[in-house]
Amino acid sequence: KLNGVGDYPKQYEFKEWSQIEMEKISREMQSLRDNIKKSRSHSGITEAEHTRYDLALNSAGGRIASYHKTRLLDECSVLTLLFGACHRQNPPEKVIDSSMNPNQCFCFHGNKGDFTIEMGCEAVLDGVTIEHIPKSMTPTNDLSAAPKVFTLTGLKDVHDENGFNFGTFEFDPNVKSKKSFTLPVKSEEKFKFIKVSVSDNHGDANKTCMYRIQLHGFVESC
Repeated sequence: KLNGVGDYPKQYEFKEWSQIEMEKISREMQSLRDNIKKSRSHSGITEAEHTRYDLALNSAGGRIASYHKTRLLDECSVLTLLFGACHRQNPPEKVIDSSMNPNQCFCFHGNKGDFTIEMGCEAVLDGVTIEHIPKSMTPTNDLSAAPKVFTLTGLKDVHDENGFNFGTFEFDPNVKSKKSFTLPVKSEEKFKFIKVSVSDNHGDANKTCMYRIQLHGFVESC
């Protein structure tokens, strides 16, 4: 008896799995793994894209330093600005926010626009990730307003007119809703200001909507 009191514990009969049953369990586990991979592939997100630190993120100290001459889709009138009643639904700051909700994006007129991100820390840049909501999350199943071609330029400050060209990238959200790029041109120089220039979208002549951009690199101190 256990500790001198009570009954002996029940005797359990252990079943030995047959070879056929083991093979069935193995097939079901493999099917589960395949479904997880398909789900990740459909969303366009890989493990590597999950783990890169985002230097542009607003909660990590990133901010929009300028959107230059880009014309916002929901521009405020002088009067509303004067009285502090201006509320933009699609401001530039949306592009460095981690939330990915439909219509919560940076929208500007036409298919061209640019903005400069001031990262939380100076960094040697080595990669960029761009993300858009999938077609299934759009009200019209239309991705024509998504950015297609964009260029990254490292700036000394927000007024720098020359800068270092990290390269031009092409993004297709119809293939992957989240895409990471290694910079084709690298610099060992540290930058804090990165200009993003969109030169084309996927066909919408009226507007371009950018959901999120992430900047990746190496930081010595912050």
